[in-house]
Amino acid sequence: MQRPPNLMLKPGPDAVDEQDLIANIKKGVMVCRGGVFTDYQGRTGSGNGMLLLREIVNGKLGAVLEGANFLFNTSQFWNDVVAIGGRKSAEWHGLRRMKGQPAQQTTYSVSAVPIVVKDMAIIDSTRKA
Repeated sequence: MQRPPNLMLKPGPDAVDEQDLIANIKKGVMVCRGGVFTDYQGRTGSGNGMLLLREIVNGKLGAVLEGANFLFNTSQFWNDVVAIGGRKSAEWHGLRRMKGQPAQQTTYSVSAVPIVVKDMAIIDSTRKA
């Protein structure tokens, strides 16, 4: 099984933390925890794993959004980033990738800073059609 590379989202040049990023957002959603799934062509994606999304209301974190998920178009995603956290907001995460028959797994790490992305599609994954 091919091991993914260790990935790092380079922090912005300013000393911007998570609170600074959300301070001027009137209404939004913060993805506090979760993974991302993309299709095999890498064109579309959605939230994945143990997601935790919270409301942002007038620059402050609000309620947890039960059943919330997000969707995105990979080719547009990076064009929609409008702000990026600074060095003090960076966090390292150890991840594991697994696949089917025979069972195989590998580990890798990701360093990420918070970002603000405009126009993300938020859905209720518990809603019945």
